[in-house]
Amino acid sequence: MTWKKRLALGGLGGLLVYLVNLYHVEYERMILIMPDYDWLPQIAAVVAAVPFMVAGGIWALVHVAETRAFRVFEIGLLVPALFVAYIAGAELGRTRTELYQVSDPRAATTALSSPWERPAWEGSARTFPMPAGEGLEMKFMRAISGVERERSWFVVADSPRTLEAALEQAEAVNRDQRGYKAAVYRPYGENPFFRVVIGADLPFHQAVQLRDKAIEAGIQAEPRLIQHRK
Repeated sequence: MTWKKRLALGGLGGLLVYLVNLYHVEYERMILIMPDYDWLPQIAAVVAAVPFMVAGGIWALVHVAETRAFRVFEIGLLVPALFVAYIAGAELGRTRTELYQVSDPRAATTALSSPWERPAWEGSARTFPMPAGEGLEMKFMRAISGVERERSWFVVADSPRTLEAALEQAEAVNRDQRGYKAAVYRPYGENPFFRVVIGADLPFHQAVQLRDKAIEAGIQAEPRLIQHRK
């Protein structure tokens, strides 16, 4: 068997793995990343196939002792399949960890993905940051690489409906609980509630630790986590 045929058969194996993953997962994710473009998700799908084909082809080339065409094709499946399994397993593990933590009956979670600033209220109230804008180049790179946007977390001690109640709650936390600095955040989107935040812009594991520490400290209401995409 020539090296070109071996490379082609291995590349086809890698392509098959990619197409199965694309059909079930990746293409929908690409569309979500670039929803306003009709043709870029298709281009991203084509570009993202190249590493799978290269990996399958190279792995098939390494096994020079194998001369049966179907076996060479099967060998080309191996490395791309392991890569997909690793990425999917890592993502599932992270998601399961987050779901386990935020499903604690003592705490709730909400996603903060598109906050917007309302008119200013009287008193000291902050505004949740808007998600950073992304250029088309960055969206395209995320689409083909599978890398998600970085997320930060806010630990919320209470969600009063009025600014006065929120300020009173924040003042009580700052007065009675050492080691906590509460701040009031304005409502976002269609959510009418203010937020008394005791931890802002944190990595997930730090937010969980702070939430659990606040619960043990007996902070009024049940601290919860809010997810925000940077």
